Amino acid sequence: MGQKSKAATAVALFAFSLTAIAASSATPAYSVTELRFKPIDPSMPNEVTPAAIDAQGRAVINVYAASTAGEQCSVVGRCKMIGPAGHRNNWLAAAGNVLGGQIVDEEQGWAARRSGTNEIEKLWVGEVRGVNASGAAAGTANNSAVVFDTTLHHLPDLSSGGGQSSQANAVNKTGMVVGGSTGPLGNYCAVAWEGFALRVLQCAPAVYDSNAYAVNAKGIAVGESSYVEVRRPHAVRYEKGAMIDLGTLGGTKSDSSSAFAINASGVVVGRSTDVTHGGGVRATRFDKTGPVDLATLIPEVDRAKYTMSYAVAINDAGQILVGATRTSDDRSVVLRLDPVTTSR
Repeated sequence: MGQKSKAATAVALFAFSLTAIAASSATPAYSVTELRFKPIDPSMPNEVTPAAIDAQGRAVINVYAASTAGEQCSVVGRCKMIGPAGHRNNWLAAAGNVLGGQIVDEEQGWAARRSGTNEIEKLWVGEVRGVNASGAAAGTANNSAVVFDTTLHHLPDLSSGGGQSSQANAVNKTGMVVGGSTGPLGNYCAVAWEGFALRVLQCAPAVYDSNAYAVNAKGIAVGESSYVEVRRPHAVRYEKGAMIDLGTLGGTKSDSSSAFAINASGVVVGRSTDVTHGGGVRATRFDKTGPVDLATLIPEVDRAKYTMSYAVAINDAGQILVGATRTSDDRSVVLRLDPVTTSR
C-alpha cells in the first residue's frame, strides 16, 4: 500500500472515530426501569414516593392510600410489601441488606430497622432517616437528632437553653452523621457529628437556612442552603470546611435546587427548577460542569412517557432512584447506566 493510500485510510478512520464519538455522546446514558408497586387499595388513588436504593440496586418506595405501606423492589422492577402486616410502614433508608424507617404501632411511631434476615427491630419512638451497611441508624426522637449503634445516643445540638430542634439525616460507613440543627438566631444550620461531637458545616447569618441530607464514605456531605448569592435555596456540597454552590438548571435568580444524595464517587443528585425552559422541578444530576437535567440522559421513548421531578438516591454503582409522573399518576423509576447504549 502506498503512502497516499495509507494517508487516506488514516483520514477515513479518524473521521469514522469522530462520528462514533459524536454518536456515543448523543446516546442516552441511562436505561429506565419503572417500579411496579402493589396498590394498598385499588379503589383509591395511590400516591407513591421513592425512598432509597441499596448497594445491590434494590429500591425502597412507600405507597400511600389512607395508610402507608413500604415496598421493596427488585432490579427488574417487581415490588413486594415489606414490614409487619397490619401496621403502617414508612421506610426511608437503605444500605446493603439493612433498611430503616418508621412503623406505627398502636398509634405510636417507632423508629425501625430491618436486617437482611428480615427481622424488624424497634429502636426508639421516632423515625430512622438514614442507615449504614453495618446497621447504625440515624434519625429523630422528640425533635432531637439521635443515632443508634448498640445503644441510643442523643446528639448535641446548637441550642443554648433548650427549645431548639435538630435532625440526623444520614450516617456513613465510618459512623459520621449529618443533618441540621436550629442555631442561636433561630435559623437552621447544616451540621455533622463525628464521634458524637458536633461540628458546624454551615450556619448562615440572619434568616437563611441550610441543611445536610446525605454524606458519602469520604465524609463529603450535600444538602441545600439559602445563603448563596441569590438568597434562594441552592444545592450545595460541604467539603473540607467549605460550602460549594452546585447551581441550578435555569441559572436565574428565580431558580432553586436541592441535593439529596451523593455516592462514593462523588456523583450528586437531587432536583432543580428551570424557569428559562418552562419552569417546574426536574430530577437533576450535579456534575463538575454544572447541573444536568436527567431527562436529557434517557431514551426519547422514556422521555415522552415520564416527567421526572426529583432524584432521591444514588448508589455506588451509579443507579439513581427518581420520583416521576406518568399520565399524571405517581411513579418511581430507577435509572441505570447502560453499557450497551453508551458504547454504541
